[in-house]
This record gives sequence, structure tokens and C-alpha cells, in this order.
Amino acid sequence: MLEEQKRAERLGQIIIEDAKRIAEEIIENARKESEAIVEKAQEKYKHDEEEDILQDRHDTGIIYAKELSHRDFEARKEVLAFRNQKVTELFEGISNRILQYTDTDAYTEKLKSLVAKAEKEIPLYSECVIYHSTKDADKLKQALGDRKVKTQAGRNVQLGGILVYYPDENIYLDYTFDTSLEAQRREFANHSELSL
Repeated sequence: MLEEQKRAERLGQIIIEDAKRIAEEIIENARKESEAIVEKAQEKYKHDEEEDILQDRHDTGIIYAKELSHRDFEARKEVLAFRNQKVTELFEGISNRILQYTDTDAYTEKLKSLVAKAEKEIPLYSECVIYHSTKDADKLKQALGDRKVKTQAGRNVQLGGILVYYPDENIYLDYTFDTSLEAQRREFANHSELSL
């Protein structure tokens, strides 16, 4: 019986040692699994944090780019408005100087030379119409001399010069200051040094 009791004790001890070993393995596995879960959670947190930072940078970059673009657009708009104002002021000054010139005797001579230029290009005939500014009627009659053509104030001739219409050819010869000034204005405004 003693022997059976020793066997039972040994068996109990083996069972207890096995239970301890199994418990230690379970605890060790649980600890490793716990560490792996914690490590995986930390990596995921770090990855999510990095992605959040990258997304925040991206969003901030977009906001900054939009704001910069908006401010750039507004600045260009202000510069363009200022430039257009200065071009308008410059050409209004030129228009005033042209109007002053049209009150001189030299302008009557200019009208004579414009009539001669038109007649040299295409000879004038009685059905031709020469359009002029409303204030140039008398000066134009003087410039025409004995030529028999129709004259009429033209709504497109404000500054001076003449616009000759040849009805048989359906041709206009434009020697108006208005057209010349507008062409100069466009060329000036489109000059590369004035562009933004």
C-alpha cells in the first residue's frame, strides 16, 4: 500500500507538474499573443497617425494652393484694372490732343491730303460718299475744292479724318483718326511689356 500511495503521489506530482507546465505554456502563449496584439495595435495606430498627418498635409496644401490662387487672381485683376485705367487715361489724353489738332489750319491741309490719297488709290466719282465728323463739314468742303462727291457726317467718325465709300465697288477706304487711334490702342494694350 505504501507503494501504491507513492505511486499515487508521484502521479499527482506528475499531473501537477504537467498542469503547471501547461499553465506556464498557456500564460507564455497568452503573453506572446498579448504582446503581438499590442505591437500590432501600436503599428496600426502609428500607420493611421502617419496617414492622418499625410492627409492633413494634403488638405492643408490644397487649401493653401486655393488661397494662393485666389489671391494671385485678385492681384492680377487689380493690376489689369489699373493698367486698363492708365491705358484709357493715356488714350483719352491723345483723343483730346487730336481734337485740338482738328481745330487748326493744319488739319484742313490734312483733310486735303487724305482726299488726294483716296483719289490716288481709287478715283472719286459723283456717287462716292465721304463720311466725316459733324464739325468737319466746312473744312471738308474746302478740302474737296471743285470735286463733286457726296459728304455726310458719319457716326463712326468722331475724332476726324475721312471714310470714303465707293458704291460701285462696294469698298470703303478708312482714313479716320478714330480707326487709327483704336488700332494703336489695341497694339499698345497687347504689347508684351504691358502683359501680366
